[in-house]
Amino acid sequence: MIATVKAFLTASMLVCFTQHVLAGPEKPNVIWRITNWEPYYILNGPLAGQGVYDKMIAEFQKALPGFSHTRVVMTTQRALQQMKDGRKDVAVCHVSMLQSSITGFAYVSHINSILLPHVIFAWSNVAPKIRSKFGDEEGYVSIEQLMLSGEFRGAHSSLGTHEVLSKYQYVPDPLPNVSITAEDYGMLGRLFVNRRVDYIVQYEPFRDTLIQAGAAEDGFEVIKIKETKGLYVPVYAGCTRNAVGMQIIAAINRVLERNPKVLRDARMQGLTDAQKEALVHIFEKEAPQLLVGE
Repeated sequence: MIATVKAFLTASMLVCFTQHVLAGPEKPNVIWRITNWEPYYILNGPLAGQGVYDKMIAEFQKALPGFSHTRVVMTTQRALQQMKDGRKDVAVCHVSMLQSSITGFAYVSHINSILLPHVIFAWSNVAPKIRSKFGDEEGYVSIEQLMLSGEFRGAHSSLGTHEVLSKYQYVPDPLPNVSITAEDYGMLGRLFVNRRVDYIVQYEPFRDTLIQAGAAEDGFEVIKIKETKGLYVPVYAGCTRNAVGMQIIAAINRVLERNPKVLRDARMQGLTDAQKEALVHIFEKEAPQLLVGE
């Protein structure tokens, strides 16, 4: 009887061991941070998953076939906190970050894109007044003077993605007549389209989002910001600073070094011809590797 039990246990252990070997080790997990921020991330509609950084994530995933991938909607602050508190077997990755925001507690990729600076979208009946009061001879408007004056109703979202403007994202005292929508870009667009505000501040490709939401193309104007004149925003991917994150960043860098056409095209997505030309000039000067590839 004892011999039979031993034989049974031995056989059971062998079966379990064999199943474990056949199944292989558990896949490491990567959580990709996404958000509703058109045209950079698109969560809904016929173009869902076709945003600039959606396409980048898809290419990075192809380079990581041995990983379990999950896309999770979250704010940048939540993603950063999860990176800092990260478990050893999971990496949280954010592919549209400022390098200064993640250096020290995350592994950081090569530069993956460059964004032109924020602009002011203002209704056509308001834009001339804003330029007259706060603009210079070239038509650039001081965002600081505009927001501090409180004369016009404004809103912005995620100015923290620009080094110069980030000080206006989290202020100790509310700015007069200015709403901050955190990372709710849909709310930002609705505030403008529904004329709850006179102006908003966002990246210029957000113009198409406003038009799709119902704003007449000739009903509003784009005003350049004095404080960001001549500046641009280098963008990087960052992943939790653990063994999993290290592997992911290495794979991301290999993709960026190949720089496939889908990435080159994505970087120009939603830009006018003039904006594309301006961005190409910046690439040529600061990151020529982003212009060439497979």
